[in-house]
Amino acid sequence: MVTLRDFLELLFPSLNGQFIEARLIKPGHVLPIFYESVEQLLNAMPEDVAGQNGFNVYFGVCPRIRKEGTKDAIKVVPCLWADLDGKDFPGGKPEALKRLQEFAFPPTTIVDSAHGYHAYWLLKEPEEIARPGDVARIEAHLKALASALGADQSAAELARILRVPGTFNLKDPSAPVPVTIVCFEPGRQYNLGDFDFLVSSESPEQTQKANPPGWIAQALAELKPGSRNSTFARIAGRLRRDGWEAADILALLTPLAERSGFPLAELRQEIEGLCRRYPSGNPSPSSPINSQGTETESKPLEALPLASFFAQVAAHITWSIEGVLPKEGAGIVAGPAGYGKSWMLLDVAIEHARGGKWLGQFATAQGRVLYLDEESSPALLRHRLTRLLAAKGLSADQLDLHVAVGQGLSFSNPASVEQLRRLLDQLRPALVIVDSLIRVHRAEENSASEMAQVFKAVKALIREFGCAFLFADHQRKPGGFGVSLDLLLRGSSEKAAFVDTLLSLQRKEGTLIVEHSKSRYAEPIPAFVVRIEDTGPEATAVVYGGEAEQIKQAARQEAAREFLTAALGTGDWIARKDLVEQAKEAEVSEKALDEVLKALEGEGSVERENRKPDSGRGGKAAFYHRKPDIASPSPDQETETETESLEV
Repeated sequence: MVTLRDFLELLFPSLNGQFIEARLIKPGHVLPIFYESVEQLLNAMPEDVAGQNGFNVYFGVCPRIRKEGTKDAIKVVPCLWADLDGKDFPGGKPEALKRLQEFAFPPTTIVDSAHGYHAYWLLKEPEEIARPGDVARIEAHLKALASALGADQSAAELARILRVPGTFNLKDPSAPVPVTIVCFEPGRQYNLGDFDFLVSSESPEQTQKANPPGWIAQALAELKPGSRNSTFARIAGRLRRDGWEAADILALLTPLAERSGFPLAELRQEIEGLCRRYPSGNPSPSSPINSQGTETESKPLEALPLASFFAQVAAHITWSIEGVLPKEGAGIVAGPAGYGKSWMLLDVAIEHARGGKWLGQFATAQGRVLYLDEESSPALLRHRLTRLLAAKGLSADQLDLHVAVGQGLSFSNPASVEQLRRLLDQLRPALVIVDSLIRVHRAEENSASEMAQVFKAVKALIREFGCAFLFADHQRKPGGFGVSLDLLLRGSSEKAAFVDTLLSLQRKEGTLIVEHSKSRYAEPIPAFVVRIEDTGPEATAVVYGGEAEQIKQAARQEAAREFLTAALGTGDWIARKDLVEQAKEAEVSEKALDEVLKALEGEGSVERENRKPDSGRGGKAAFYHRKPDIASPSPDQETETETESLEV
């Protein structure tokens, strides 16, 4: 029997400091409650939910980064959803359920809401709200999904709340109806890009009569100087893929090009060239093509009996780098510029080529390494390798390591992929390292579907040659240790979705910390410290510095102490709840704030009183202020106070 726990843990496997909102509603009353974990919500069920006391019980499908039920409190979207009301279908609820069951992508789970169905499509990796346009992009998919299913359009927005399974629909209090789970298939997981076909399903005739499709408006809204040609090429390519002819594409894009200042002659040339390369009835721009421009033959689908499958596939995971990168896997080492990604990858290459331990900690499976460098120059690469080899006492002829620098590799160019395939066939490496990802494709990094095509080419090479791929990639600088580092990768979340392992770099006062942000095949390695240090006039070493938890904890507390020094600097009394709100804006966690407040109380530099607020209702609350250098009585001290231990 599927339980509420199963349902909630499916949607919220990890909250990372976010909240699940439950909202209890009955005529004249709305009661929002925020829970820090699934366990906390389940423990509250007997008191808050199960009895219901006349309340209809809902939950926010997306977790909240603060205790608010608004759209701007949402930064992560774990799934897509749709709300189908039985009365909107001629055949009632049975027809609504049939519509869901026969849909091209069947839902991961379906909840019978009493008068209809709530359907959820779990995303393999949650979509992030990180930049302008992300909300509109995801809601466009929700609305398109609702249109395809005949579902409620008003439910296609990120702050939506839906009924909690295991409660009762009390629209008619005299006739409560249970809310139940009728389908639960956790293995059904999707990428947002799987639903792109719904968003761009308008016909040319429909689109020309109305405004351009939403995805075109979004692409043009993010237009930047120097990117007009590539932006209009992507738009034209997608329209061609959807079956548009050159004249129709030109008619649609001409007024848009005029408004953005894009020369019409260049637009016409781009469209005509595109349509010549992809004639009507031939492979679309998204189809696999070889260097001659013709469609490659697809391998026929095959299925094996389970016993044969087990006989062909190893029963245990084999590693290219123990606990970090599986054989035939893909990984990313991500960090801001200048954090040492290239030094770390070169160190990996040397240790893997000789079968040593990376950083002296992680065993490698000795095998040939191919290092593809599209980021630096031959001179710089030679300089770094020379220093690393000197620190290890090795010479170049001791390593089965091959390098290629500045060869113009592009996974967006079928001819370039074919050249790489031939090189892999010649060398048969066990590990391929690419520095860096952004240099080896022409896809739009913010497009899940375009990045999926890049990774499709990578995955095909991994499967053909049985090697592992490890990429360097750029990452935005984190504002603090409370930020989920996998969300800092630049571009689409398809990157994090594709790779089997993600190592994220962050720096605190010169200390480089490596966070194992994603690990598909094993428990992530605890965060650890890496030092890149000169060990001699001509030698540089990449050194393991131990686990980083103590450093991270000290950094969190230091940030909290700095925040409190500034916040309490006036000497005024400030309520704890106000400090918590200000701390969130400064990316200081509530836990670190309370730890430091308690420490400052013990040091005698901060004083706390429990008293009623100056305005509003409610009982006594904790107020804090910095003690003056010379104590003097204040009017507040004449009022009755009580001292309690700080509740964290």
